Amino acid sequence: MSAAITSDVLDLYYRDPELFGSQRTVNSMVTRISQTFQSSRAELGICATPNGFVWGRVQINSKHSMQLTEHAIPDESQVKSIDSDAAWVLIVEKHAIYQTLRSIKFLDRGDTYGVHVPGAVITGKGYPDRATRSFLATWASNHRAPRLFFLMDADPHGVDILRVYSEALKGVPVHWIGLRVQQWLALNQAHPFSMVPLKESDRSKAMHICRKDSVSEELQQELAQQIHAGYKCELEVLCSSHRHASGVLAQFIYTEIRAVINHADESHGRQHKPSQCQGKRLPTHLLDGDDDPSRGLLRHTLQSSPAPTGAARKRRRG
Repeated sequence: MSAAITSDVLDLYYRDPELFGSQRTVNSMVTRISQTFQSSRAELGICATPNGFVWGRVQINSKHSMQLTEHAIPDESQVKSIDSDAAWVLIVEKHAIYQTLRSIKFLDRGDTYGVHVPGAVITGKGYPDRATRSFLATWASNHRAPRLFFLMDADPHGVDILRVYSEALKGVPVHWIGLRVQQWLALNQAHPFSMVPLKESDRSKAMHICRKDSVSEELQQELAQQIHAGYKCELEVLCSSHRHASGVLAQFIYTEIRAVINHADESHGRQHKPSQCQGKRLPTHLLDGDDDPSRGLLRHTLQSSPAPTGAARKRRRG
């Protein structure tokens, strides 16, 4: 504590694995020490193991000298300030997609697709931890806040992860660029790929999300379309090979980003209308489906399906 050296739990474990035996033992010991000294983990110089990653035009200034993996997002207690000239940030659901984008030098390809301003990429490796959510919220509240673009799987978990981010951002405008049902249906015609049927657990997850009071109309409608389609689509189908990743995936992302940026330029700085992922919940009387088939489908599905029990919040991410 007096030396102001900070470590995470995983680092403590690997300093002497034979002594500790498991990371769970380290966690238990840290908890007991914290209770004994009536101090928080941050005050003891111990932070959570980083889960999120960021890459691009951003510099994280820490309060202490920390030994972290390159690009790892530190615990919020360790972040002093964030310096960046990035005009946009792409938040991707999976670490595997993040790694693919790094491998094809995605951030160097902007000029090729008409995006001439610098950006950055973040992943929370599935459901984002507190450090990742706090980091993004802090960055988005800066006076030079970048535009936020979200790319998730076209399945109930992807929609739920987007909801988690949106709630953490507390009203900050976000742009949901995909992947949505209508997008992967169109992509499948141009670049045929194998579709994965929705499992019963996926349907239960969708029902569970739709019953949340905080879920917006936009997310409700997308979930209804997923149920109606009966299939889900993961982002990996867009990068099944290096050629696909550097072509189909990169083009898809930059096309969506360019549309938003160009619209803002043409409007002389007026902000492009973002996806209202934190918007008003769909009124019950509008769920009859008179003006949108997906609304009537959602109402029918909610009424005919029992509330899920023990729905798993997390699933394994690649």
